[in-house]
Amino acid sequence: MTLRYKYRKISQNRIDRQYFSRGKELLTFEHNGLKLGVSVCFDIWFPELMRGYQEVDVILHPANFGGQQSFSIAQARALENGQHILTCNRVGKDITSEFTANYCGGSRVYNPRGEELLRLCETQSINTIAIEDLTLAPQYNGIDLQDEINEIRNILA
Repeated sequence: MTLRYKYRKISQNRIDRQYFSRGKELLTFEHNGLKLGVSVCFDIWFPELMRGYQEVDVILHPANFGGQQSFSIAQARALENGQHILTCNRVGKDITSEFTANYCGGSRVYNPRGEELLRLCETQSINTIAIEDLTLAPQYNGIDLQDEINEIRNILA
């Protein structure tokens, strides 16, 4: 197997800082006509990061979530950016000398309208979903999102 792409997580929590250097760029690539982006775990909590993926059809989001609030964040990002988000969440437990972490599973797929298309259970499982509608989310038809963000920023400045 050949390594085609590498993504280094940009956001870092306390544990990440002990073991990893911070990434400096987003990863996008094309596969079978789709433009894909990658966001690892806590990256999805930062709308500033996710806005960098405006031209992407689908965000691939591997995660180590222990709580349900992170799924709400992923759903919000799908809605606010008008993209599909596939969150593949870890199951199981980590026990180290520093911490114990329980991962809740429950991987999800959200469409650009923020609707949940798939939810897996808390145990290890595999499922396939066909994403057939890759049209832009209706809330952004006719709007250049970056221009609108800049206009709002100017008003609030």
